[in-house]
Amino acid sequence: MTDLAALQAHIEHGLAPDDAERLGERLTAAHDGDTDAMLAEAWQMGARAVLNTLRGRAVCRICGCWELEACEGGCGWVEADRCSACDP
Repeated sequence: MTDLAALQAHIEHGLAPDDAERLGERLTAAHDGDTDAMLAEAWQMGARAVLNTLRGRAVCRICGCWELEACEGGCGWVEADRCSACDP
């Protein structure tokens, strides 16, 4: 699946519109338009968020990071469920 519209639809599933937009911006910037890499990272972020939530950990609702596995380059909490790397 390399179609950018399909990737955007995948990102928007289950996320608030503003959160989906921010995640799309982060993935685009990190992967310079490589939609395969963007999709792979979006899937990893989603899986990480689900697993950590099931384990009772506080996670970022957008990228799935948590206190012992921060975003690359570091991040902190700006809301109870959103990290600074995902802050607009």
